[in-house]
Amino acid sequence: MITGELKNKIDQLWEMLWTEGNANPLTNI
Repeated sequence: MITGELKNKIDQLWEMLWTEGNANPLTNI
């Protein structure tokens, strides 16, 4: 199970990626 804290971090990361117009996290690692 993903903890709430970890999920929040993931949500923030995805929001950053979407804001940059890039939905593929592999290109940002």
